[in-house]
Amino acid sequence: MLRHKKVVLLGVLILIIGGFLVFGLGKKTFEVNDHVNGFVLKEKQVVKSVTGGVAYLFEHEKTKGQVLYVKNDDSHKTFSIFFKAPTTDSTGVSHIMEHSVLAGSNKFRGKDPFFEYFQTSPHSFMNAMTWQDMVWYPFSTQYDQNFSDLMDIYLDSVFHPLLKKETFMREGWRYTFDEKDNLGVNGIVYNEMKHAYASVGRQLYMKGLKSLFGKYNCSGGNPVHVPDLTYEAFKAYHDKYYHPSNSLAYFYGDGDIASHLEKLNAVYQGYSYEKPAEINVPKVKKERVVSTYPAAKGETKSYASWFYSLGRSDDFVMEAKADSLKYLLVGYEDAPLKADIVQAGYANDIDIDVWAIQGHLIMMVYAEGISPQHVKKIESIYAKSLKKIVEKGFSDKSVRAAISTAQFKLFHRVDNEGLDMSDEALRPFLRNTSLFSFLNKEDIFAQYKKDLSKPDAFESIVQDLMVKTSPSFVLLKPDAQWTVKEESKLADRLKKVQKGFSSEALKRVKSSLDEFKESEKNPEAATTLPNMSSSAMPKTLGVIPTKLAKIGDVEFFYHPLVSKGENVAVRVYFDLETVSKDLIPYVGLYMEIADKFAPEGVALSDFIFDQKIAIGRTFDFWDDVALSYQPKEFSAKVGIGGEILSDSIPQALHISEQILFQLDFSDKAKVKAVLERLLSEKEMAYRQHGYPLLRQSSAMKSFDDLFSGFGFYLFLKDVVANFDRDYDMIISQFKRIRKTVFTSSALTLSVVAPEDNYDAVLKATTAFTQKLPVGDLEHKVVSYPVYLSNQASIIPARTQENTLVMRVFDVKSMKDYAGWSMMANVLRGEYLLPEIRFKGGAYGVAATIDPNGQFYLKSRADSKLKETYVAFDRTPDALSKVDIPDNRFDGYKLKLLAGFFTPETPSQKAHRVAKYHFTRLSVEDRQTWYDAVRSFAESDVKSYLDRLRPLLKTGIRATQGNEIQIQENEKLFDVIYNGLGDIKHVGETDKKD
Repeated sequence: MLRHKKVVLLGVLILIIGGFLVFGLGKKTFEVNDHVNGFVLKEKQVVKSVTGGVAYLFEHEKTKGQVLYVKNDDSHKTFSIFFKAPTTDSTGVSHIMEHSVLAGSNKFRGKDPFFEYFQTSPHSFMNAMTWQDMVWYPFSTQYDQNFSDLMDIYLDSVFHPLLKKETFMREGWRYTFDEKDNLGVNGIVYNEMKHAYASVGRQLYMKGLKSLFGKYNCSGGNPVHVPDLTYEAFKAYHDKYYHPSNSLAYFYGDGDIASHLEKLNAVYQGYSYEKPAEINVPKVKKERVVSTYPAAKGETKSYASWFYSLGRSDDFVMEAKADSLKYLLVGYEDAPLKADIVQAGYANDIDIDVWAIQGHLIMMVYAEGISPQHVKKIESIYAKSLKKIVEKGFSDKSVRAAISTAQFKLFHRVDNEGLDMSDEALRPFLRNTSLFSFLNKEDIFAQYKKDLSKPDAFESIVQDLMVKTSPSFVLLKPDAQWTVKEESKLADRLKKVQKGFSSEALKRVKSSLDEFKESEKNPEAATTLPNMSSSAMPKTLGVIPTKLAKIGDVEFFYHPLVSKGENVAVRVYFDLETVSKDLIPYVGLYMEIADKFAPEGVALSDFIFDQKIAIGRTFDFWDDVALSYQPKEFSAKVGIGGEILSDSIPQALHISEQILFQLDFSDKAKVKAVLERLLSEKEMAYRQHGYPLLRQSSAMKSFDDLFSGFGFYLFLKDVVANFDRDYDMIISQFKRIRKTVFTSSALTLSVVAPEDNYDAVLKATTAFTQKLPVGDLEHKVVSYPVYLSNQASIIPARTQENTLVMRVFDVKSMKDYAGWSMMANVLRGEYLLPEIRFKGGAYGVAATIDPNGQFYLKSRADSKLKETYVAFDRTPDALSKVDIPDNRFDGYKLKLLAGFFTPETPSQKAHRVAKYHFTRLSVEDRQTWYDAVRSFAESDVKSYLDRLRPLLKTGIRATQGNEIQIQENEKLFDVIYNGLGDIKHVGETDKKD
C-alpha cells in the first residue's frame, strides 16, 4: 500500500513538473545565443514604448537572413518580409516584380492568389510596396489560422513565384493593337504609373530627388521606360534580390516565436548564403531644376520647393525634431515662415514634409500657388526669413509646446501598431544599423527632450541645416498641354516602334499577344487556398464598454477603454440636420477658417502653443456626414475634439469653448486675406482633381456639397467677390451660428478615459454644457434636392476613374442591405477583377453599396472608358455563368464578417459608437446584418443578379479623366465639365429626382 502511494505521489509530481514544463515552454523567453529551429538569437531588448514587449533579433544559421520579432500581448499580429533592391533604372522592374510574385507560386497556382485571398480572408491588412531601395510585403491579422495561412502564401509567393510570361504582360506591360492595327501599350503597372506621373505631387517628389541628388530613377516605373523592360531581365531581377540572405523578416504581436521560425526555416533551408545587396547612399549635389507639371486649363499658379538632407534616414531623434520644426516654421497661421511668404501675398500656402528615402532624412519645404514672375522675390524672402528666425529665436513657450506634442505622440496609439512599426524597421535594415533603434520610443523622446534643453536648439538646426547649407530648388510651372504632349510623344514613339518591326518580329508580337489573350480566357486551374471557415467567426457581435448618461438633455457617452497615464479622448458633436439651409455654408466657412484666429487680445501663436502645452495638440473643427440606414436620410455633425494627453479633459473643454464662442473676427483685413487664400486653394484643388461628380446624387451629397463641396466653393466665390459689402453680414451669421448651432440642444458628448475618472469627467462636462446656449429645441429635418445626370469631368490625367451608380430603391431592411453587400463582394472578386483589371489593365476595381441604396461599380487608373462601361453592363449575364467554388464563396462571407471586428484605437471605438447612435443603427440592427451575411447562400446570388439587370439600364455614368478619351466618348454623357465646373458639352439637362 505504501509503495502504491509512493507511485501515485511520484505520478502526481511528474504531472506537476510536466505541467510547469509545458507552461514554461508555452511562455518561453529566449536568451542570447539560443538556437531555435535553424536560427540563433543574436540580441534581445525590452521595448520601451506604448506597445511594450521584448524584441528579439534572430539570424538564420545557414543563410544569415535576419528576423526581428517584437513579442508582446497584442493579438493583432503583423508579418513583413523586406528585400534590399536598389533602383538602377526607371523600367519599374521592382514594382512589376512586386505585383507579379503575388500572382501565382509553386504551391498556390492560379491567376492571382493574392487578390483571391484579399477578397476572401479575414485579414486587417494585405499589401506589397515598392520603395527606392527595397520591396516590402506586409500583412496583419487578428486570427492565428489566418496568420499561418497568409505566411504560407506570402513566403511561397516571394521565394517560389511562377513568374509566367503572361503574368509579366498583364502586371507589367504588353503591346496591343486597336481596330485599325495601330500599336499601343497596356498593363496594370504601366497604367498605374501613367496615372501617377500625371499628378503635381509625383512631379514635385521626382524633380525634388533629382535636384537633391543630381539623378532620379523611378522605382515605380516611368511610363516612357516601362516598355524597355524585357521578360528575361525581369526574371533575372528576382534571382538577384529575392533571397533569404538579402532579407529581413519582421514579426509583431502575441504569436508563437518557435513555430514561426520553424516555418521560415522550412523555406530558408533550401538556400545557401549569398552576399546581400549593397545599398549605396547617394551624395547630396543640390541642383536647381525648373520644369512643368500637368495643369488644368486656366491654371496659372506655380510651385516652388526647397529640399534638404537632415542626415541619416535612421536618425529617429532628428526626425522628431524635424516634425516639431515643421510646426514651428509653417504649422499655424502666424508661424514665422508662413507669415513672411503667405501673409505677404506671395503664395497660397507653404508647408513642410519630412520623409526617409535613399538613406537620407529629407525635408521638403514647398510653396504652392505662386506667380512665376515672383520666384526670385520669394527665394529672397525665404532666405531672409530663415536668417531672421535664427536671430530672433523661438520662444520658450513654443519649445514647451513642441515637447508636449512629442509626449502626446509617445502615448498615441494607432489602429495597427505592428504595421506602423514595420514601416520604421526598414530604415535601419537598409543602413545596416541597429534594428532596435526605432523601437525604444521612450529613449528617443528622452534624447529629443535632452537636446531641446540646450539653448537655441531649434535655432541651431535652422542655422546649420537650412541657412548654412544651401538647399536644392525646384520650380514647377503649369502646362495645360502636358498630358496632350505626353500622349502625342507616346503615339509618335509607338509609330516608330511599329515601323521598325520586321515582318517576323511583328508576327512574334501578335503571337505573344494572342497567347496572352488565350491565357486570360483559359487560366491555369487555381489551387484551393487555405482559409478559415465563416462558421469559426463569433456568433454574436461584441459591445464596446459604454456608460450612457444624460446631462440635462445632453447625451453623454463615457468609454472606460484606457488605463491611467495613457492618452484620453474627448469629442463634442453638434447636429446639422436641422440647421436652416441658408446657414449651412456659413457653418462650413466658420469651420474652414477657425484655426486662423484666436480669442480677443490673445496672439494666435500663444493660443496655439497654450493648446499644445495643455492637451498635446491643437483643436480645430472636423465634420462627420454619414448615411443613415433609412431611405434618403443621413446624419450630419460638426465637432471639435479627439485624442489628448491624459488628465487634460477640463482644459480640452475650455479650449473647445474658446473656439466655439471667443474667436475674434474683428480684423476685417485679415478675414478678407484668409478668405481669398481659401478660395485660391479651392480653385487649385478643383483644377487639379476635377469637378466633383455625383455631388447632388443623394440628399446627403447635396448637403455635403453645400457644406464643404463645390456648392460651398461657389458660395465662397461670391463671399470673396462681395466681401467689402457683406463683411458685417458674415460676422452676424457667425454670431447666429453661436446662438443656434453651438447649443446644448444640439450637443452630444463622447469621452474616453480610465474607469475611475468618471465622476471627475462628468463634473467637467456638466460645467461645459451649462455654459452653452440652449438654442432652438424644434428639430425639424431639412430636405435637400437630388439631381441625376451622366457626367464627366476633364482633369490633367492620362487615365480614367469610371463609376456607374444605380439606385437600389428597394433596400428595405438590414437583411437586404447585407445581401447587396455580399453581392458586391462576389461581383468584385468573380467578375470585375478578371474582366476589368486583369484583361483591361485597370489598376483598381470596386463594387460597393451605400447604406441608403446606391450601388456603385468603379474602376481606377483605367486606360479604357467605353469598354469599361460595356463590361459593367454585362455584369449580370457574365456572373450568372460563373461557378464559384464553395470555399471561395464562404471566403466572401468571411471577409464581410471580419469587418465587424476591425481593430481600432480606443478613440476610434468611441467615435464608432457615436456614429451608430447618430445613424440610428442599433445593436439589434447590426446583429441582423451580421446574421444575414452568415446565412447568405450561393443560390441567393441569382435573385440579386435578377434585381441588378433592370438597374443597369437606369444607371448613371460618372467619369473623371483624360480629355481625349472623354471627348471621343462624349455621347455617353449628358454634361462634360472642364476646370472649375465649366460646361464643355451638354446633352440633356440635369434631371431632378
